[in-house]
Parts: sequence; C-alpha cells; structure tokens
Amino acid sequence: MNAVITADIIGSTKLSVSTDRNLKRNLEKVLTGTQYEFYRGDSMQIYIEDAAFAFPLLLKLRTACMRTEYPDADSPIDLRAGIGIGEAAVKKNGRVTNGTGRAFVLSGRGFDTLQGPIRTFIECDDAKTKLSMGLLSTFTDHLFSSLTQKQAEVLFELLEGKTQTAVARKLKKSQPTIHQFATAANWNMIRLLPEYFDQMINRG
Repeated sequence: MNAVITADIIGSTKLSVSTDRNLKRNLEKVLTGTQYEFYRGDSMQIYIEDAAFAFPLLLKLRTACMRTEYPDADSPIDLRAGIGIGEAAVKKNGRVTNGTGRAFVLSGRGFDTLQGPIRTFIECDDAKTKLSMGLLSTFTDHLFSSLTQKQAEVLFELLEGKTQTAVARKLKKSQPTIHQFATAANWNMIRLLPEYFDQMINRG
C-alpha cells in the first residue's frame, strides 16, 4: 500500500526571504530519501512507497515548520496536508506531480477539504478505516494547535528518535528543561500517534 501527501505552507506569502529559505531547508532535510516535489513555491507533493511511513513523516514536516524561527509571527508556521492511502506509481526520475494511482486522487481530495483550523485530512477507500483516520486527524490537530516554536523544536528531535538527554545536548539546554517542553507539548500522546496510524493501516 502506498501513500501520497499533498501539502502547502500556511501563510507562506508573509514570510521573509530568509525565513522562507530556512523553512525550505528544514523541510528538505526531513524529505531526504523520499520522492517529492515543490510546486507553486509553497506547495509540495510527496510519494511514500510504504503507507505506514506517511503519518510519521507528516508529523516531522509539521514540527519542522513550527520549529522554524519566525520573529514577527504571533504563532508558529504550520503546514496543512491531505494524505491519500492506496495504490500509486511514480516513474523513476519522474516528477511526483505526474504520478498516477488512487492515492494521488485521494490525497488531492483530502487536501481540498481543508478549511479553517483543519490542518490534516487522511483519505482512503475503506469506510471503517476512514472514520478512524478522521478521529486521528482531529486529535492530531488539537494537540498541535497550541504548540509553541520551542515546544515544536523539542518534538522534532524526539520524533527523530532521540532521547530527551540527547535532545538536551543538541539544543544546549538542561534535561529538565527539555522534559518540561516535552510534557507541555503532550509528547506522551503525540509519540503514540504513528503507532495508531500503523494499526489502522494494517487493519484496513
């Protein structure tokens, strides 16, 4: 089973040139090893061969956006995305936006439903799985809605698989400070989201 993510950066036109450059650099680091394409400047489409990796990747992309320093903003930069789950194909060395298959159709459909505070929509053909995915998307948006830039910075490193001690060392902060940020960001719940997604994929 494959997956496709169609996404764009919210409020990208308000970003300074330097902030936009830093943001794209952060996103490209996360996307290393995947097939992806940026288009229209602030939009992207990503093909994932194994659908189970789609949601963990999206969490990393969102925290990569939110951790990017944006001094003039009242809230962190964020991403909105539609994930389509199904069969898909991209020609080797071909453009992702020219890909074919059901996952591309579902991803675009999911993305088109995003309005207002909704940031995540997961679309698939199985009705029961789709309902569960809807609940997962809503819960994820709720957890991310109040994140600060500093909390997102810590979450990004934790989602990379680092321990809190390793994160403290990298960010040059004390371990208790990292624990405080992680707790305030609901890390104990966020860390379980990829597992729930994986269970839904396998069940579907």
